[in-house]
Amino acid sequence: MDNTSYIIKYVALYLRKNRGEEDTDLEKHRFVLRKICVKHGWKYVEYVEIASSETIEYRPKFKSLLSDVEEGIYDAVLVVDYQRLGRGELEDQGKIKRIFRDSETYIVTPEKIYNLVDDTDDLLVDVRGLLARQEYKITTKNLQRGKKVGARLGKWTNGPAPLPFVYVAAIKGLDVVPKKMLSTKK
Repeated sequence: MDNTSYIIKYVALYLRKNRGEEDTDLEKHRFVLRKICVKHGWKYVEYVEIASSETIEYRPKFKSLLSDVEEGIYDAVLVVDYQRLGRGELEDQGKIKRIFRDSETYIVTPEKIYNLVDDTDDLLVDVRGLLARQEYKITTKNLQRGKKVGARLGKWTNGPAPLPFVYVAAIKGLDVVPKKMLSTKK
């Protein structure tokens, strides 16, 4: 990433962890982004959330970040990968692009600085957004299929076990909690 032609002093770090990711993933992303800030002498504020990337409607920290970007508070927003901003519907992608373009706020990844005022970067973001959306749809479809197949094989695939059951990893299924243990769980 070459930042010699960009004036960047104040940035926001956007750190989003999907519910299925490890906690260490978030720390790794934070390490990478903070290192970039230190290297370039940028002052930063972190926006951190655990959320799905389907829509920005259910991502309060990201909505807050977009509002701050719209107000022109930051010169840039750092993300570990462009798709961390969102892989949702085209309306969401369009809104994100419009806010960054109109506020002339850069999107910075470890590999590139995107300037949405520049036609080439604008097109590149469109392509990356479409590819990220397609990847999300394929991943969701594969997860749903895996859950259905697992259920047909008699495996438990739907999150925490309801009482009076307990999930047993060895059998990838449920077992009944003994009655005496239930009475002591209050």
